[in-house]
Amino acid sequence: MAQFTGIPYEVVGRITSFIPRSNLPILCLVNSSLRGHAERSLYSTITLEWDDIYPLIPLLGTLLRRPEIFAYVRTVSLSMGGHGVVGSEAPSVEASDIPLEQFTSAIRKTQVPFTNLWVDKLNDGSVDALVGLLIAHLSNVNKLSLDHFFGDHLDVIDKVLQSKAFDHILPKFRQLQHISYLKWAEYMKNEHDILFNDSISIFYLQTLESIAVWIVNPSIFRWPAEKPNLDHLTSLEIHWLRAPFLAEILALTTNLRSLTWEWQYRPDTGDSWITPNLDLDEVSEALSHVKNTLEKLKINAYEGDYPPGYDGPDVSMSGSLSGLLECNRITDLILPLVCLAGLGPTPLPLDRYVPSSVETISLTSYMLLDRSLAKWYPETWQFLDLEIIKMIQAFAENSRMRLSRLRLMNIVETEDAFQSTDIHAKLRKLSLWFKTRYIYDG
Repeated sequence: MAQFTGIPYEVVGRITSFIPRSNLPILCLVNSSLRGHAERSLYSTITLEWDDIYPLIPLLGTLLRRPEIFAYVRTVSLSMGGHGVVGSEAPSVEASDIPLEQFTSAIRKTQVPFTNLWVDKLNDGSVDALVGLLIAHLSNVNKLSLDHFFGDHLDVIDKVLQSKAFDHILPKFRQLQHISYLKWAEYMKNEHDILFNDSISIFYLQTLESIAVWIVNPSIFRWPAEKPNLDHLTSLEIHWLRAPFLAEILALTTNLRSLTWEWQYRPDTGDSWITPNLDLDEVSEALSHVKNTLEKLKINAYEGDYPPGYDGPDVSMSGSLSGLLECNRITDLILPLVCLAGLGPTPLPLDRYVPSSVETISLTSYMLLDRSLAKWYPETWQFLDLEIIKMIQAFAENSRMRLSRLRLMNIVETEDAFQSTDIHAKLRKLSLWFKTRYIYDG
């Protein structure tokens, strides 16, 4: 053992990184040197589920007793674990299971303006308070994921992140590169401007390269401080925010290479910006800000659930994605087929607005089975696959010279649009100058 521990520190660390996680606690008992290496691996990744948050309590107890271990944490992920209903209440724990004196002392030592709120929520057993306590002490974390379905406002977490971004009372994120904070139920709340500020504050975390975030629409788009420097941002995923506001963010990016944007219509949000019309001209205008850097673009568009007895307008589309033609660096394009084919009585040519730089195009079935079907949709849905095959064949005939870099077209079924059809078999039989593939992603 003396010979093993005598080899270079970095080599020992490399060796211990291959040890199964379940064996690391045993390695901690060997000696103090191996304990240090084992702890770096043991605490490097924290993975929890919101509905099973109890393991966080003893973990926090250890971290607060030995705060030097916070520096070992590189990845934190809290997920729904495949469970949960959108809009459900956030789980809580029994206050009697929390070492209140220890945790309350740690909260008060932060000296943040929202200390009393934080302590109150801790006394109520709120997971918001517990997770906030973990995030507040992180400084070396590289990746942070906090996605959830809860209808509750997790205001402690929001305030902790804002403090990290603005007032620096809490330890700064020195190495945070990736953050995902998709709060899927935020559309249910009415405090849109407050919720907007909570989400937009993430853009002030200065080391981020990748952001995935749900942003509600404000009454008026205003940055909460001076415009952030987003030169470091290379990947962006935004849900719910409408295209004119998306443009405000994209205008500040100078090196964005990957963009995912999701448009959704729900009639019950109380959000005046959530209308049933998908304005593709607005999308083109937003994309103009990243036309010289964007390499991957993914657009999702779909309707949410409708309340019983809804008799409002159907979803519609206006304008076009002609602005895509100026995005001359895109190699990977993913978007609903109807955004190219339109909703009119005759499908438009799919190749019209595909940039010449594209190597892979994926056409999804979003909106094909929603309340307002495309007018070109066959009267008998079993013939939908034949209609799409004709579109693909026309695409191949019209675009061979202009889209010479294209290698693969994926037809992605996202909502059982092709149920009981054999489109996958028909795609395999096509003989085109590019490959075609069927993918089920329902």
